[in-house]
Amino acid sequence: MLVRHHHPIAAVATAPGRGAVGIVRVSGKDLAPVINVICGRALLP
Repeated sequence: MLVRHHHPIAAVATAPGRGAVGIVRVSGKDLAPVINVICGRALLP
């Protein structure tokens, strides 16, 4: 049985090292506060 948790999850989705793009994958409910902390500002959908 799959247990679903409602806590936000944030994880780096790109390889370590220097690059032109860095991706952070975020999933869960009510993510605005998490995204504000990661990005330093609110993002538009």
